[in-house]
Amino acid sequence: MSTIKKIRETMNSKLDKWEAEATAFQAQLELSKEQVKTRVEEQKQRLEEIAQQMKDKIDAAGEYTEETKDKVKASFENMQVQLALGVADTRDGYQEWKKKVQSSIAGFEKELEVALDEKGAQLDAGLDALKDVYVKQTSAWEAEIDAMQAQFQEAKSGVNADFEKYKQDTQSKINEYKQELNEKRKLAADKFGDFEAELSSGATQIKDAIKKLFS
Repeated sequence: MSTIKKIRETMNSKLDKWEAEATAFQAQLELSKEQVKTRVEEQKQRLEEIAQQMKDKIDAAGEYTEETKDKVKASFENMQVQLALGVADTRDGYQEWKKKVQSSIAGFEKELEVALDEKGAQLDAGLDALKDVYVKQTSAWEAEIDAMQAQFQEAKSGVNADFEKYKQDTQSKINEYKQELNEKRKLAADKFGDFEAELSSGATQIKDAIKKLFS
């Protein structure tokens, strides 16, 4: 049985994460602040829905102790509370919200792993499949909130010729990077290690380009 941590270390999960980051940063170049906030809210809602499905499956299963069910439920409800606060409008408020949500997600995953270990190899197939969906969605949500930090730069560049040119160059780099990710998905898992550092570096370069654009 794969743990959530192990799933995140797989080739497909890493590719999903980098693709989500590229897509989220691309949105920063094309959408307004309000539209970006809408994207964050949509990803947040989807994350909550998947987490609730996992919590409900554990709650309905007879193999778990009541103590385990209560801990999973409590950690999920804490995550719900933090997610419900919504995206803050200031940089400091945003950073505080981000930390609280990430902490609540970590707490939920901790209790979830305890529950999954308790049931062991007899894990329900539906719950097992949800783990992969959950990992992909957490990556999508984290990509959106990381990208949104560009909206909180204090001295955002004005629209001028240099800005537009750099923006177009950055868009081209993102498109090329996403195409490269799609090509790497066709590789066998044992060959992925040869390209992992290169793809990770590419993701970092895109982040740096966005930060430079909006600073």
